[in-house]
Amino acid sequence: MNQLKKILFALAVAVSLGLVGASSAYAQLTCSSTAGNPIVRSEGIAEMVGTITFSCSEPGGSPATPVTSLTITLLPGTAGITNSPTVLPTISVDNSAGVAGAIAGNTVTFAIPAFAACAAVAPAVCLHTLIVGINPSSVAPATTIGLRVNIFSSGIVFPGAVRELTTTPNNGVITLTNSQLDVATPLPGLSAAFSSGGAFAQCSSATVPSTPTVATSTLTTSATVFNVVNPATGVATTAGLSKPIVTVTEGFNTAFQVVGVGGEGGDSTQGTRIIFRFGALPANVGIVANNVVTILGGGTLTLTLVPADSTGAGGSPVGVVAGATVLTGITATYEVTATSNAVLEVIGVPFGLFTTGTASPAGTSTVSVNLAPLSTVLTPISTPIPRFGDRAVSGNLVAVIPCLSNIFYPWVVNIAGYDTGFAVANTTTDIFGTASQSGTCVYNFFGTNGPSGGTFTTAAFAGGTVNTQLLSVIAPGFAGYVIIQCNFQLGHGFVFIVNGFGGGAATLAEGGPAMIIGQPGSTSGTSRRGLASVGPPFGEGLGH
Repeated sequence: MNQLKKILFALAVAVSLGLVGASSAYAQLTCSSTAGNPIVRSEGIAEMVGTITFSCSEPGGSPATPVTSLTITLLPGTAGITNSPTVLPTISVDNSAGVAGAIAGNTVTFAIPAFAACAAVAPAVCLHTLIVGINPSSVAPATTIGLRVNIFSSGIVFPGAVRELTTTPNNGVITLTNSQLDVATPLPGLSAAFSSGGAFAQCSSATVPSTPTVATSTLTTSATVFNVVNPATGVATTAGLSKPIVTVTEGFNTAFQVVGVGGEGGDSTQGTRIIFRFGALPANVGIVANNVVTILGGGTLTLTLVPADSTGAGGSPVGVVAGATVLTGITATYEVTATSNAVLEVIGVPFGLFTTGTASPAGTSTVSVNLAPLSTVLTPISTPIPRFGDRAVSGNLVAVIPCLSNIFYPWVVNIAGYDTGFAVANTTTDIFGTASQSGTCVYNFFGTNGPSGGTFTTAAFAGGTVNTQLLSVIAPGFAGYVIIQCNFQLGHGFVFIVNGFGGGAATLAEGGPAMIIGQPGSTSGTSRRGLASVGPPFGEGLGH
């Protein structure tokens, strides 16, 4: 009797655990999944991953399988990944079925509609399709859900990928194959190159006396010509405007998109934007930007200036007309208003630089380029969409070069009874209306028996005057060459060598003009030869 009780108890436990009873209320549902694996921008905080499609089948004549929910977990792919990413999925508001998802870390769980019961006789196999992604399905019943991912903070880099792992609570009645699939591969969205076309000399006159309020531009097949209206005269001028160009290259064919369905997605608030952030601009330097920039010669990429805030958010390209704008802030934001997904696009964005006075201080100011809007809100479900982390590419925008004269004496001597006399003329006072400048000159000695520290500095002297020095006084016993650098333009030198120094009559003398060395560029090499001056010329170049 006790043995029978034990057998019955074991049988009851087996039944309760589902270990006994061949007949099931539901037939086995077999599902497989496929997914798109688009390239997404590694700077993106709310990037749309690929569409995930589940195709399921079950024998005909059975009741509907009670699939109630689906959980998708976003993970790093296996290639090249050694860190622990913090990928955060979210549900796009562009959701044809209105399905709400419960987000927890890097997982999202959402209810799915019940599959309809199979017909009693036909078909022999019922087919069900569930789509998770941005493309609605024509097969019913179906649910379309958009997943956006924070790639910027994820730590995933190419050749790594975002991988989805699908699980369901119906393991007893569902066999799921291909449950792990790559759904996004990150690459940088843009790169940039910078020309060195923007430069001003500190002693140059102003382009306009104050900030202009009107600017225009003429776009040709080779260049943009900017015009600013002189507020004092009302006359447009192009004089003195430098034009650096920032060349922006798309990171991959689909990195730049317009707003809306077919572009950034139905839940997007703007198209891809590119923000140019200007570093500390020199005093009295202003910037003009084109309202519309296009690829000349048949391209499709078009960038339109928008009145955005300092992060590149807000504003709209609607209503923007051709021409140019005098920028009043430290940023310029363009939105992609036309593009092609078939080719990698490259565009040159010009900026016109003008001066309203003496540009200062000397040095180089930079510009950085980034996809926009910029944001520190790392939850993808937030707006604006798209938005990006700060991963800027930077380069030089404008150089302010001090006004200098570089005067070269190839041979001077104060040995064996010889002495050398120097004369430096400050010729900034002239008959041509040049602004008179005053400054000092530094003698730099290269040879034997140079003075302590290797230099000698004169007192300041004004335009229209000449400063003279004797080598025996400023560097006694020296023999070699001298480079004098004066902190004013248009300095010229003369040298005179005579013997008889220290006693005796002079029997030999010679003299001649010094040579002028053009100011080397900011990216100098190992020799002066071939160095291009940045921007306007400095004096007369290498000569007398």
